[in-house]
Amino acid sequence: MDLQTLQFFCAAATEGSLTKAAQKLNYAQSNLSTRMHALEEELGVTLFQRGAGGSRLTPKGEVLFSYAQRILKLADETASAVQDEGTAQGTLLLGSMESSALSLLPSLLKAYHQQFPQVKTIIKTMPSHQAIQAVLDYQLDAAIIGGEVHDPELTCLPLTHERLVLLSAQDEPMEALLRKSLVVFQQGGSYRQRLEQIQTKYGVVSEGIMELNSLGAILASVIAGLGVSLFPASTLASLQESRYLTVTELPFDLADIAVCLIYRKNGYLPAALREAAACFQREVKNI
Repeated sequence: MDLQTLQFFCAAATEGSLTKAAQKLNYAQSNLSTRMHALEEELGVTLFQRGAGGSRLTPKGEVLFSYAQRILKLADETASAVQDEGTAQGTLLLGSMESSALSLLPSLLKAYHQQFPQVKTIIKTMPSHQAIQAVLDYQLDAAIIGGEVHDPELTCLPLTHERLVLLSAQDEPMEALLRKSLVVFQQGGSYRQRLEQIQTKYGVVSEGIMELNSLGAILASVIAGLGVSLFPASTLASLQESRYLTVTELPFDLADIAVCLIYRKNGYLPAALREAAACFQREVKNI
């Protein structure tokens, strides 16, 4: 295995088609197919399930894909470490909860870009548990998540604290609200986990769960009376939809949640990320 073969393999895995991967790489499809067959023979496993609809990874292919992404990222980091002159530059891949991307990130990124305009920042919104895994898998350089994470491979840098509030279509006692359907992001989101913890503390069970993949869809469903949700009060302040929502305050121990910046602990820390961490910590004090 060499780096170019792994790059070709990752392209084929991502595109789900050798033909599409070859077009993206500007490489002959027959040559790419030959390279992938040679890789399978070298490893002694089948990496792709090939069919009329394209190629998808086998379980062994999924394992190689995970490692190949790390190897390629490490190779990039190695080159960056050797070339690093201590100046923030290049691209910073940053994950974030959608709520933080609305309320917290704009001011942080404004301050960062004023100081380091040469850095290109790419933001990907996702639930906290996905962001944590993406950082561990080298798919993100860092991420802003809800709650603290204790992982020996990660640095968890507290930035600020949010006050969570319960959202509903109309005013009702808290225990009655907690029995309604939960309108939330998919399993693993930090606010969903907190909402389920609140239910447990009050000894109630919800009527059901609606899983949606956008903040707008969640708010619209709550406004329509389809259930309740939990969000930071700071996020609501920036949304016009908040005027249609009833906000129920929670006890401090249930409402308070840390917002943290996480990144990989071991290995090379690029100047762009070092400076971002320092800048974010300074800026949150002014918000």
